[in-house]
Amino acid sequence: MTLRDYVRAELATRFILCRNEATCVVTGTVRKHVNDLYEDLRDGHNLISLLEALSGDTLPREKGRMRFHRLQNVQIALDYLKRRQVKLVNIRNDDITDGNPKLTLGLIWTIILHFQ
Repeated sequence: MTLRDYVRAELATRFILCRNEATCVVTGTVRKHVNDLYEDLRDGHNLISLLEALSGDTLPREKGRMRFHRLQNVQIALDYLKRRQVKLVNIRNDDITDGNPKLTLGLIWTIILHFQ
């Protein structure tokens, strides 16, 4: 990872933390924490929580821990963004679930730009 990628990942992580801390509760009483951007977004829960915090909407989510549930949660987030006319170019649910750094960071930057 280059210094530029590290800085971008750090800024994206701080953005997620600021948004979740600003709302304090995203799913009732549990605060969501992101330590590793690529790892912590893989199951889709933090991604859905971020979108809920930014939009004020409530999104459905799968509660299981299997890969299928993770893929479904990320797909819920991606579908929500598409409904809001956010352009997602070449970002698939398995890219985020597999922790692809470039595409995960690209997704977060797209969210930042859309909701700024």
